Amino acid sequence: DISHRILLPDGAVKHVHTHCTLSSDGAGTPLRSQGSIQDITKAKAFEHDLTTALNKYRDFVEGTDNLVTQVDATGKFTYLNHTARTIYAMEPKDLVGKLAFEFIHPDDQETTKSAFMGWVRDKVRHATFNNRQVSATGKVRRLLWSINFEYDAQGGLVSVNSIARDVTREMEAQNKLKNFALRLARSNKEIKSFAYIVSHDLRAPLVNLKGFTAELSFAVKDLMTVFPQALPQLDDES
Repeated sequence: DISHRILLPDGAVKHVHTHCTLSSDGAGTPLRSQGSIQDITKAKAFEHDLTTALNKYRDFVEGTDNLVTQVDATGKFTYLNHTARTIYAMEPKDLVGKLAFEFIHPDDQETTKSAFMGWVRDKVRHATFNNRQVSATGKVRRLLWSINFEYDAQGGLVSVNSIARDVTREMEAQNKLKNFALRLARSNKEIKSFAYIVSHDLRAPLVNLKGFTAELSFAVKDLMTVFPQALPQLDDES
């Protein structure tokens, strides 16, 4: 059995698989050979395309900073890419066979299990979810998961393929921004309260000042009326 290429008269190249059987006499002298040639060009093209696709997928999986995992129907890891070292502080090969739920933060265990059971019950194909993961060293990270479920013909869960992005810093930044907004709101409220108190305290003096100004205006008017009449008398006396 041998696989090789042949060159056709029109210049086309074909991949073929040759099978040959040799018949010999009692002394071992070859008498005849029988064989068959099978055109495997399409199979070779498919094999090439599959290999190319697998290489591209491997480059993506091993080149991304996102966590890529596969979990079987029992909830155990069957595959993790290199990012597992960062997230879980363990080698990917050492994580294979361990329950994925063991690394979920205790406060997120119940909500994660409840969501997971609901997805499987409803035969959901894709879901997104975020929870906290705890590494072997105790470091906590929040991950945003994109989850794909695979089922068999009877609807049983076969595997769960997931990609997770570490959003710890983003969530921390959002929390800081939220806290800043709350402090700003409190400051604005305090400023408004202070402005109200100041305006209230200044209102009475301003009203009095306004009344005094009005009285002073009337007095000046009266004085301006009397002053021209008294001016000649002042001149005579001088």
